[in-house]
Amino acid sequence: MNGQVYLTWGSSCDVGPYHGWVMAYDARTLAQTAVFNTSPDAEESGIWQSDNGPAADDQGNIYAATGNGVFSAAANGRDYGDSLLKLGLANHSLNVLDYFTPFNEKSLNREDDDLGSGGPMLLPPQRGASSGLVLVGGKDGNLYVLDRGRMGKYQEASNSHAVQVIHFHGGIYAAPAFWNGHVYILASHDYLSAFALDRGKLSRNADAKGAFDNRERLRRSPPTEQPMESSGSSKPRPGMAPTNLLCSTLTMPPTLPGNSITPSKTALATA
Repeated sequence: MNGQVYLTWGSSCDVGPYHGWVMAYDARTLAQTAVFNTSPDAEESGIWQSDNGPAADDQGNIYAATGNGVFSAAANGRDYGDSLLKLGLANHSLNVLDYFTPFNEKSLNREDDDLGSGGPMLLPPQRGASSGLVLVGGKDGNLYVLDRGRMGKYQEASNSHAVQVIHFHGGIYAAPAFWNGHVYILASHDYLSAFALDRGKLSRNADAKGAFDNRERLRRSPPTEQPMESSGSSKPRPGMAPTNLLCSTLTMPPTLPGNSITPSKTALATA
């Protein structure tokens, strides 16, 4: 992004001590440009996002979600546990331009319910959301829909600083996918679901659900399914059934009106 390569990480299997890190490197020379520590006065707050990378907007800002750790930013501190950060690069420094932290961050940290279990996804411009939207989900099964121009920072008592909060039956260990006006997400203990996007909000209930039941998958291995968009076209070509969503378990995505979607023969390798 803008001539920079960004790397993010935390720890291996929660082995401490560790911090969350974002580092920027010049894409031509590989010289280090900037470093950001998510917990300089504490520990933890790693960036793992179930192996998803950070997201970037057209202004060059970087979005990354942290896991469990101390949150002190609302009290003028520098630690950002269980938060979605919007970072900007200027004068060889990465700075927090805005952030979102759930109201129950202390409980999330105590119960090991990382917000940062899911990766962030930016949506294209939408009517009703002048600054664009960013979505991120966590281990507690909440998918947060946020205004990128006013992410809300932190407030006590409720998550009313989010545009929407949609709850699933299990944790979210992936980034959502967007295609043809719909957001797709697969949570553990749930089905692959499609939500219509209209005027800056997702439909309250899923428009369609896949036939694949992720609960049976969880009995055999951890939840690593990742929906992905693989076609650059918004409309099927004549005689073609596009495979727009890939899943690591070769599942059948939901079929939406006017679109024929078939299971992909390609599997994703997930760590």
